[in-house]
Amino acid sequence: MKRLFALGIMFLTVSDLSAWRAIGRYSLGSEANGIGGAYVGFAETELSVHYNPAGIAQIAGQWEFMYEVSTGIQSENLLNFNLKFYPDIFPFFSTVVSAGDLRLALSWSTLFDGYSHDSILVRSLKVTVAYPILKNLSVGAGFGPVFAFESSGIAYGWSANFGVLWKITEDFQIGACFHTAIAVNWVNPVSGSSLSETYPAVFDIGISWKAANTAILFASMEYIDITGIKYILNGVDHSPVFDSNLFSRLHPHLGVRFLEAFTGAHLSLGFMIDSEYFETGGINQYLFTIGVRAFAKNAVFHASIIDALLFSIFYPYNSSEERINIGVTFQIY
Repeated sequence: MKRLFALGIMFLTVSDLSAWRAIGRYSLGSEANGIGGAYVGFAETELSVHYNPAGIAQIAGQWEFMYEVSTGIQSENLLNFNLKFYPDIFPFFSTVVSAGDLRLALSWSTLFDGYSHDSILVRSLKVTVAYPILKNLSVGAGFGPVFAFESSGIAYGWSANFGVLWKITEDFQIGACFHTAIAVNWVNPVSGSSLSETYPAVFDIGISWKAANTAILFASMEYIDITGIKYILNGVDHSPVFDSNLFSRLHPHLGVRFLEAFTGAHLSLGFMIDSEYFETGGINQYLFTIGVRAFAKNAVFHASIIDALLFSIFYPYNSSEERINIGVTFQIY
């Protein structure tokens, strides 16, 4: 899933049933972050194991792997230099091998962590396979266990995603991906004798269009099934009930990448709308993104910033946080 601070999904705390805690979908991957998360219709790197598993069919190398580090930077306002850093030294790793037209991948990724950086952390281990069923049409699927951690508690579950990528022309692609809901059951929860949670299913559809030799345009629309969020404590259903705010469920993402023929490197800009969810409704989040990608022999370096702080000047409900991702991809042909 995406965007650490962009989407807060609120659940009841195990220690206080009148309070709420938040789970933030992780901002996964600088390649996607730089173009506003509109990656499902592009998906040309190892990040596609999450955004669109069919995309790994586009990887040309016999063996590749990608590794990233990231940090959240929290501040009350732009002029506040009392910053708090929340690093994650292992948010994403993926390795892809080729066997003819078949692509196989193994990945480890942070799907969720605590909104405002409480103790919860949700990570996914996944095996992904992709195959071009036609010259310009690929399909892919991933499946694996999910591990959640909070204080002394640990939870287990399973996740899967299914994707399709259609290269209509050399310059235009469309892709779609469905992420199943994730149900986890806690062992030794912080309080209570039993706790189970369900994180929502997500459907994403998008396009990429190389409008010129110097730029690629990206757009996607994401649907979050927030009615599928469940929180069952000691056998009692405390699941939240949400209002009918359209953008609580639908999240648009837009981006543009300026290619090296124009800039000397790949520079990206993006914009997205997401939501924070509370007991009685949702609050929209407006996010601006910047990304860069540079090339070396058998390696690609990439970095991104997701900015919520700038919009908070004009919209006080925006998160006061930045997210920085830095990654590198190694390739063997």
